[in-house]
Amino acid sequence: MAKLKRSYSNRAMQALKVFALQIQVARKQRGWSEAELAERVGLLVTGNNHFSAE
Repeated sequence: MAKLKRSYSNRAMQALKVFALQIQVARKQRGWSEAELAERVGLLVTGNNHFSAE
């Protein structure tokens, strides 16, 4: 089954990048690894920054 190709506005992409940076800064301030944050929010790290729901 082919994946759907989606397009997002530049504004939405910029907002997502800002949000992701805020998460990264907060994670580092707390001294958490990506894996620890993923576990805390109920996701599995599957490698190369890919996550899946538990």
